[in-house]
Amino acid sequence: MRDAQKPDHISLNSLVEKLKEGRFVIPDFQREFEWKPWDIRDLMRSIFLDYYIGGLLLWKGDKKNFEALACEPIYGYAGKNGKAEYIVLDGQQRLTAMYYVFMAPDVPLPNRASRAFYFIRVDQFMAGNYDDAFYYEWLFNRWQKLLVDRERQYQEHIFPLFIIGQGGWELPNWVQGYEQYWEKKAQEASQAGDKA
Repeated sequence: MRDAQKPDHISLNSLVEKLKEGRFVIPDFQREFEWKPWDIRDLMRSIFLDYYIGGLLLWKGDKKNFEALACEPIYGYAGKNGKAEYIVLDGQQRLTAMYYVFMAPDVPLPNRASRAFYFIRVDQFMAGNYDDAFYYEWLFNRWQKLLVDRERQYQEHIFPLFIIGQGGWELPNWVQGYEQYWEKKAQEASQAGDKA
């Protein structure tokens, strides 16, 4: 047991970075990714409400282990030559769901024709309506436009979860833009009220 690893905690930010870098691989004996869109939505709700979502059983592998177990990247992984580090023995469905939500790969969910995107309705979340706050939509025209239109996202209180996976300043920039948008709207309403 000289190589035994001990339990550890990992932050969501670190986990997202490791997912993005391709550090998790799936051995060929694992079942395929099969979660339904609503299962993924429920996982996101649990994560953001800080509920326990179970542990991960990971094996820190090497090239020999990866080859012997015919390991593959997580479903949807689009990176080239990921930096494989961990073989996922338990937690593959959850890790893959997180990858799908935060990285928004250009692949549909299994047995689906189009991609799904996951969102938080900020106003519902802040009001404590958590069942209504988390949802997903299929990639159709309206949603394609909304994904690139920050002002509409702010107006409709819709936070696309893939922004978390973009890293850098994307998340703080989105939050700042949202706050500024609603501060401006409040000022406009106040000025209109003063004129009445």
